[in-house]
Amino acid sequence: MPIHLDNDQGRFYLRLLQDAAARGEAVVYEYHFNDRPVAINLCLVRKGTLIILKTTYDETTQPYSPAQLLLQDLLEELHRAATIRRVEFYGRMDSDSLSTPLSSEGKKRAAGSQRRSQFLL
Repeated sequence: MPIHLDNDQGRFYLRLLQDAAARGEAVVYEYHFNDRPVAINLCLVRKGTLIILKTTYDETTQPYSPAQLLLQDLLEELHRAATIRRVEFYGRMDSDSLSTPLSSEGKKRAAGSQRRSQFLL
């Protein structure tokens, strides 16, 4: 289900990011096709760690993958800036999202679970 201000998930992220912004810890990254936002990462930053809480994208952009393009650009920029040392991803993972090879049994266990992944830059 897409998030927006009229559903519980949208209101949750709005409150969370408003509270984090008051502490200087909220950041939102956008990826655009021309002037149209097609992917957004809702994030927190604390002590050299970027936490990607939620990624949302415009599903009408198929066959493109704007969320992956956003992530690629974001990681390249973070590497260049050298201000973030670790990136953590929160959220639901499915077997297609896993970046590390797993056996069939490992993919079954991981699919649909809440998972935190982290990468050091």
